[in-house]
Amino acid sequence: NPSSLYRPSKEIKKDIENVKNKIAISIHAKPNEIFFTSGGSESNCMAIQGLAKSFNGFYLYDRFDVITSRIEHNSILDNLAESEFINSHYLNVNDKGVINLDKELSETVENIHYYNGSDSPILISIQYANNEIGTIQDIKSLKKYKRNKYIFTHTDAVQAFGQIPIDVKELGIDILDSALAEIPTADNLIPAIVLSATQNNIRAYTKGGDVILLQGNEMKMAQRYISSAVKSENRKIQRGAVIRLLRSFENENSQTKQNSKNIPKISWKLAQLPQVESAFVVVDPQNGAIKALIGGFDYNINKFNHVTQAQRQPGSTFKPFIFSAAIEKGYTPGSFINDSPVSFGNWTPHNYDHKFLGPISLRRALEKSKNIPAVRLMNSVGVKNTIDYITKFGFDAKDHPAFLPTALGAGSVSPWQMVMAYSVFANGGFKIEPYIVQEVVNNTNVILSKRKPQIAGDEDLRAIDVRNAYVMDSMLRSVATYGTAARTNATLKRSDLAGKTGTSNDYKDAWFCGYQLTRVACAWVGFDQPRSLGRETGGLAAMPIWIEFMKEALKNTPEQFQEFPEGLIKLADGRDANFKYAENVNKALALEAEMSESEVEYETKKVAAKNDAFGALLPNKSNENNAQQTPAARPIIEHNSPPKKVEPPKPVNNTPFVLQPNN
Repeated sequence: NPSSLYRPSKEIKKDIENVKNKIAISIHAKPNEIFFTSGGSESNCMAIQGLAKSFNGFYLYDRFDVITSRIEHNSILDNLAESEFINSHYLNVNDKGVINLDKELSETVENIHYYNGSDSPILISIQYANNEIGTIQDIKSLKKYKRNKYIFTHTDAVQAFGQIPIDVKELGIDILDSALAEIPTADNLIPAIVLSATQNNIRAYTKGGDVILLQGNEMKMAQRYISSAVKSENRKIQRGAVIRLLRSFENENSQTKQNSKNIPKISWKLAQLPQVESAFVVVDPQNGAIKALIGGFDYNINKFNHVTQAQRQPGSTFKPFIFSAAIEKGYTPGSFINDSPVSFGNWTPHNYDHKFLGPISLRRALEKSKNIPAVRLMNSVGVKNTIDYITKFGFDAKDHPAFLPTALGAGSVSPWQMVMAYSVFANGGFKIEPYIVQEVVNNTNVILSKRKPQIAGDEDLRAIDVRNAYVMDSMLRSVATYGTAARTNATLKRSDLAGKTGTSNDYKDAWFCGYQLTRVACAWVGFDQPRSLGRETGGLAAMPIWIEFMKEALKNTPEQFQEFPEGLIKLADGRDANFKYAENVNKALALEAEMSESEVEYETKKVAAKNDAFGALLPNKSNENNAQQTPAARPIIEHNSPPKKVEPPKPVNNTPFVLQPNN
C-alpha cells in the first residue's frame, strides 16, 4: 500500500519469511522504494494489480511498468495491460533455459528509461529461483539509474541476482506443479509449461510429471507463433510459455481393444481456452422438466450461469412472437405484406442486404427472416398490444421497450425464458414453468420435498389459442425446411423440426431456438462483455450445437405433428399452406399492413419494372446461411438495431400511428 509507513530494509527478510506461501503483502520503503510480495504467483499478480491501480490513482501516473519473467502466470497482468494500467515487459530466456538477470534487467530498464523517462515506478517480478532474498543493492547493473522507485515482487522468495535457471532438473517437479496448480483445468484442456519449442515439435510439462511431445498436426496451429519474428511476447510459443493441451481418448467407444487392459489410447494436441461463452438448455414442453442445462464453457473458469442469469438481445429469434400476435389479430400465413422501404420517425429499419422483395406472404417473410414485414406487423398490431401479448409467453414487459425495434429483438431475454416461450408453440399453447429439481430425499429415502409439475393440457395454464400455436408451428417448420434453419431438417433427415435463427446487431449474439414436440432447446453464443463474434451468425455458431444435440436426443424418436385443431379452416395446402380462424372466414378485417390483391399486383409490377430497368433480380435466398448457401454468403446480420435514443412514433391527432399499405 503506497500509504504504508516506512519499514527498514533489515526487517524485510523476516517479514517475507513470516508470510511465505500466504497472502501477498507489500512494504513501503525509501529512498529507493522497494515493494516485496510473497505467496503463490496468482497472489503475486493480485498484489501487482493492487499496486498498479494504487500508483495509477495515488501518484497520477499514466502507466505502471512491470518487468516479469516469461514463465510467470500472467493472465491478471495481461488484463491490466489491456486496461492500460500497466506496460508489460518480459525477460528473455536464452537457449540454455536461463535468464541472465544482470544483462536482461539492465537492457529492459534502459529501454523503459529511453521511452518513458524516469517518472513512473518499475515493478520487477521474477518467479523461480532459490530461497534467498535479494535487495535492490544486489543488482549492480541498476545502480547507475537514479530511479525514484523500484518495486520487487517475490513469489517463492527470489534471488534477485545473477542467473535464474528454469530447466526442469534445476526447478524440480514441485515448483512446476506449484505453478500449474494455480491454473484451473477446463474439462480436457490441460495447462502445460513449454520446455522446448521448434518448428518440428513442442515438449511441454503437465502437472504430475508427464512430458508431452507434440508433432505434426498436433501442433499445427502453433507453428507461426514459434518463429522469432513473432513480436508479441503474449503470443510467442517459447520455453516457459503456458499453453493448453487438449486431451482426447481415441476410439473410446470402439469394440477394439487398445491394450491388454482395454484402456483407450490418450492423444494430445495444442488447443486454446475460448474467450467466447455459450449456453444450452433443453426442456420437455409437456411438463417443464429440464433435460439438459449448460450454463457456460467451464464452471471452474466462469461460474456465471448464462442460461438463467444472462440477459441478451434475442435478434430474430424473437420474431415468431410478433408474428403470433399478428395471427391473433386476424392475419394468416398467406396474408401479403409489403417488404419495401419505410421510416418511422427518425428510425429507418432495413433488411440485411438493403434489398426488398415487395409483396411477400407472412410465411415467406418468416422463412427469410425479413425485417421490414416484422416491423410493419408490430406497427399494425400496435406497440402496446404487442408488448402485452408477449408477456403471455413468460417475457417481462420491462425488458422489452415499447417501440418498434422490439420486433427485431432489441429487448433482452435469457435462454431460460426463450426455451419456456418456444415451449408454448410446441405444446399447443400452454405456458409451463421449467424446473430442475423433481424431489429431495434424505439418507433414509424419505421425501422431504417433491415438485408437482405443471402439465400441458390444463386449460388454466393456457397462454395462447391452440389454433395460434398450430399455425405458428406450421410456419416455424417452414423456417426449418425452406428458410434460415433449413439445415436442421436436412441434416437430421426429418420433417417435424421447427425453429428460428437469430443474430443481434454487430454479431454480438448468435441464437438458435427450436423444437420437436418432445424436446425444446435453445443455444446461445456470445462474449460476456458484448462485442462482435466476428461475422458469426445464429445459423453458423448456435444452430450446429442444437443439431448435434438433437442428432442423439431424437435418434429413436419417430416424427410427430400437432393435431389439427377445431375452429381452424385450411385455405391452402403444401409449402404455401394457409389457415384462418373459422370466425374470421367471412369477415373483412381491417388490417393496416395487409395488402389487397390489387395492391399486391401493383407492387409486384413495380418491383419487376425496377428489376428490368437495373438489370438485377431481387435475391430469392435467405438473408442468413442455410444448407444451400456458399461460404461467401454466410456472414449475415438479421437486423439493424436502432440508435440508443430513438423515440417511438408519436400519435398524430390522438389517433394511433398507422402504416398505409403503399408506404
